[in-house]
Amino acid sequence: LAAAFPIALLAGRWADRSARPALPLAICAFCSGCGLLGLVMASTAGQATMAYVGFGLATTVFLSLHGGQTMRVLPSAAHRGRDLGLFNLTNTVPSLIMPWLTLILVPQRGFPALFAVLALLAFTSSALLFRIKRLD
Repeated sequence: LAAAFPIALLAGRWADRSARPALPLAICAFCSGCGLLGLVMASTAGQATMAYVGFGLATTVFLSLHGGQTMRVLPSAAHRGRDLGLFNLTNTVPSLIMPWLTLILVPQRGFPALFAVLALLAFTSSALLFRIKRLD
């Protein structure tokens, strides 16, 4: 968390100045996927620790920036409460799906399979975020 704080501040400042708010999010999602792939391929505790640190750092920066970007794109000042409620549902639904995904994958194929699926999802979100254009 101590390392993520200055990175998030610098990335957020750069995103605001360059009018590319989604680019740091895309980079963080990509780095999260790389950390998860590192967990899949780790053969020692040290390798797994380094992969987890990379994943944790990228994910923490992503979540910090994502919250700020959410406030930027809520469509209407008159309906921000409703819109924020809908946004919170988009965060809640994955947290409801994850335990089931874990229960399906881990007993049969182990944690590497779970981490591989999560990496695929992270890379997919990164690809979608890289497609977002500049703000004018």
